[in-house]
Amino acid sequence: MGEDHQSGFANIDDLHVEIELRPLEDLPRDLRAALEYWRSATPAGRIGPRWVEFDLMRLPLAYLPTAVVVDHDPTSGVFRYRYWGSHLTPVFGTDLTGKTFDDAPGSFTQVSYRSYGVVVDEKRPCLVEFRVKVPGEEATFQTALRLPLSEDGETVSGIVSLLLIEYKKHEWEALWR
Repeated sequence: MGEDHQSGFANIDDLHVEIELRPLEDLPRDLRAALEYWRSATPAGRIGPRWVEFDLMRLPLAYLPTAVVVDHDPTSGVFRYRYWGSHLTPVFGTDLTGKTFDDAPGSFTQVSYRSYGVVVDEKRPCLVEFRVKVPGEEATFQTALRLPLSEDGETVSGIVSLLLIEYKKHEWEALWR
């Protein structure tokens, strides 16, 4: 990607991103506590806790700057960013808090729908791996633990996403710019 690109998502449409569900057994040791907390906050017989029953501060604090929380309207299918970690804004070039997936630029919109849609369909915690392809190169650039929230106990009405970022910040910035 050349030096003349503008900041932000200038060439995100040039990227091909594949997603794959990984077994929860592949979850890194430091995130197992997050999964256990989610399980303890989920009432018996429900697919996830309600938003008001879930406390972000009970998650490993090191993950909060790159965490994302989305609200999902099961009727319309709209996803809206409730929480956008502060370290994501400089990497992606924008703060998406309060915005919908459709407000996100280019390919990021479709990748978001696909990867969060997996959690909506599965109705359970998911470990999602992302691989990006650019001409002549393929790399796993991110894995995310996605934890469903449910207001009615049966449908996914929100998702907490904790990102395991393999790339360093400057490498991520170079990928998206």
